[in-house]
Amino acid sequence: MTRSLLLNPSLPLSISASVTVVSATRQAASALGVPYQSLETLAQNTLPQQGLTMASPLVAQRLLRQAISQTYPTQDSEGTACMVLPTVKTLLRSGVNLTAFLKLNSPRLQKLAQLTINYQDVLRTSNLIDSSELFWQVTKFPSIKQPFLFYGYFHPRPDQLAWIDAITAEGSILALPYQDSDLFSNNREAIEYLQPFGWEIQPSCTSTAVLGEQLQQAFLGNATVTDGVQLHAYPTVEAEVRGALKQVKTLLSQGISPQEIVLIARDERFYSSTLLDVAWEYDLPLNVSYDFPLVETRIGDWLSLLLEVVETDYSFETTARLFNHPLANTLTPQQWKAARSRYPNTRQAWEALGLNLKDLNLPQQDRRDKWVQRLQAIFNHFQLSQRSQLWTSEQEAGGKGAGSRGNAHHPLPLVEAIAFSQLQAALIELSKPENARISLKTFIQEVREMLALSIVIRQPEQDSVELHNLLSVFGAKYRHVFVLGTVEGLLSYPLENDPNLDYCDRKSLAQQGFPIETAVRQAQREAIAFYTLLQVPTLSLTFSYPRLIGRDATFLSPFVTRLGLTPTPISLQPFASLEEVRRHCLQQESNSLSTVDPIINHILHAWQVEQRRESSVSFDEYDGVVGLPLSVSDCRFSASQLTQLGQCPFKWFASRLLRLQELPEAHRELPPSLRGQLYHRCLELALLEVKTVEDLQKIDLDTLNAAFLQAEKDLDFLAFPGWDNSRGEHLAILQLNFTESSFLTDNSEILDHEIQFEAQWYGLSVTGKIDRLDRTPSGLVILDYKVSSQAPLGIQDETGKASIDLQLPLYKAAIAQRYPQDTIADAAYYSLTQRKPLRPAKRDEGALAAFAERVKWHLEQGNYAVAPDIDQKACNYCSFDLVCRRGTRLSRKQNNE
Repeated sequence: MTRSLLLNPSLPLSISASVTVVSATRQAASALGVPYQSLETLAQNTLPQQGLTMASPLVAQRLLRQAISQTYPTQDSEGTACMVLPTVKTLLRSGVNLTAFLKLNSPRLQKLAQLTINYQDVLRTSNLIDSSELFWQVTKFPSIKQPFLFYGYFHPRPDQLAWIDAITAEGSILALPYQDSDLFSNNREAIEYLQPFGWEIQPSCTSTAVLGEQLQQAFLGNATVTDGVQLHAYPTVEAEVRGALKQVKTLLSQGISPQEIVLIARDERFYSSTLLDVAWEYDLPLNVSYDFPLVETRIGDWLSLLLEVVETDYSFETTARLFNHPLANTLTPQQWKAARSRYPNTRQAWEALGLNLKDLNLPQQDRRDKWVQRLQAIFNHFQLSQRSQLWTSEQEAGGKGAGSRGNAHHPLPLVEAIAFSQLQAALIELSKPENARISLKTFIQEVREMLALSIVIRQPEQDSVELHNLLSVFGAKYRHVFVLGTVEGLLSYPLENDPNLDYCDRKSLAQQGFPIETAVRQAQREAIAFYTLLQVPTLSLTFSYPRLIGRDATFLSPFVTRLGLTPTPISLQPFASLEEVRRHCLQQESNSLSTVDPIINHILHAWQVEQRRESSVSFDEYDGVVGLPLSVSDCRFSASQLTQLGQCPFKWFASRLLRLQELPEAHRELPPSLRGQLYHRCLELALLEVKTVEDLQKIDLDTLNAAFLQAEKDLDFLAFPGWDNSRGEHLAILQLNFTESSFLTDNSEILDHEIQFEAQWYGLSVTGKIDRLDRTPSGLVILDYKVSSQAPLGIQDETGKASIDLQLPLYKAAIAQRYPQDTIADAAYYSLTQRKPLRPAKRDEGALAAFAERVKWHLEQGNYAVAPDIDQKACNYCSFDLVCRRGTRLSRKQNNE
């Protein structure tokens, strides 16, 4: 009995009981009905017999940096390792003669060869091998030969062929697709390599009546595609996903088992988020079965944030994200409110909020095992193990859905308990050698590498439709196959040039006899992957693609066009979820679901509100026209309130009646409003005993500084970073005002400060506070301090411009009622920044009287429509733009008023 090459294999295969089956994928093993065992597993199992171990990705990265330091004069071994690692793995996997490589007439390639040799030497010092050289190394060892059936290795590499030949006895079979076509040149070379070792060709019997074989012949141009194959084009990715999942749901409703249906995407990560979201909506059992790095889990995301917190010395934004992370939320609402108002930026400041952070007090150097122990203490402090178990339980109880993790936003429903277990195993590797001392910076760098290199293996879910990529279904069989994203760049990976070993280098090396994979071979590998995919379906195959990805047009993959397919019209499919029915009801403005859907009426109402808001129909209650009257006699206004109402009624309505306000936030710099409060209070205290210019000249910097300190205390002012430096600038600005003649004239006397008043103004009750009142020979002068360099906006005039001053005329009326015997000579704004009086907006008593009547009308009618000034200057510092949603819609409504 000989060893056989089974060309163009098709299932079912006749498998002898004496033969051990080795399959490339779990799906291929399932199709054969045998336990899963891969070629890699066989090779790894032989390593302990030789006293070797395969280096973990983390250890391999660390040893590669050591080899780089021996080869390259660089200070950035981490960056260099990331750059050259793919090239080193290529050289190891290809099995090239590195000694011959050193003789090439290229210093760059010589360096690469020397680095690879040094890397292997460092590995052997620790009895390790790299995963890329696994098959070449185990081929050197004696092995017990036995009969095997290798299935799913349809495009074998030279190292895999060498290992297969080394371990197989008579009766072994290698299933290998082969046709008389240039597409199979690699497999032809594989046959030519194995035949001298006694392998004989055993053609299989294929039938063109089988869908898979028919499709493969059509791909080679030897047949045409008939029934069972479709191509659908959709406008967007989401539409494509919805179309495919609707067809899947239809099949499931017909009794088809989920295990007989598969979704395939070359880049499953591109489609996974949308697929999971729509599958949740459709209540479909969907399993996205690819592995992912630890950093993409919630545990990994939290640990990445922790490292960033340590590096940034507890900066506010990063630390707040860490403590508010969904996996380890430790901030109470009270602590979060205090954090927003105080803006803590150090560990001590965060501890002042009541947080226990003693475990996060890390030294600058320590032993590896001690670093890992400190990290474990932090995990225990935040109860990450229990929280990961709790997350998993809650997720399983929900039964479906895609989770989103904090800032990194992984789209998949992850099993966090498995991720935490994987993290613990990776930390064991990180702690070796235990006695080695490393810095905090090095430890952080290695933890980041660990998170990026450690892979979390997803556990397969039962009774669910699976999403796979092309490579993971090699050798598998499914009745119904849906292939998504059949466009250029998605169905096949574009060739990527290695900057260290580009395609020109590869072509030249191949011509010199080095077994390096060239661009042609990589392209053939992609074509063989698609060719093999065509054998997976047994009953139906549906291709689909989006015409647009984002804003970019797509082009159908040449692999699909070779089948001679053209997009077929998509039949009108039924609604697959309650959400789709709701959208239909919205479009028809129908509440036909009211008997089975308790929220459809609310949805319709919200939809109608939005339509009315954007239409030309007059303002309604959602734009401030509430129709609830208020008694004018019960209302009291300040000058700022009246100005606010005169600039935009809705602004006053949102602030004073709805009482909307932004959450308190600490400031990184002094905001104008707080600056004004500090200046006003400081001047009030500093000028308390000042009456004349002579008194003003006696105020020195110490007096002003004491007043400023008291103002900070009275306002409960929280200093922000850099305040100690900028504080002197504000004191200098205030002191310079005392030298200006316009601040207090020679013949003037300060009569009073911060004058509280209540007055009647055109039938409205007004209250307020006047900053300063001076007595001059010509009468009383009212001063209102401003920190801006321009006079404040007024209320709207007849043209809609915010140009009529209201504040100073109102103050004059209030003072006139308090001092009826005195003449009011003037009222002015005074800019403390510009150190001069400001010209106010125009004054028009007739317009003010008309405005007072308009205020009464607003109150009596309950009408506070969104109506900012024509230039929308009042909107510049408005906090309610998300509520009023101003824009072009205002012109549509105002034109209809």
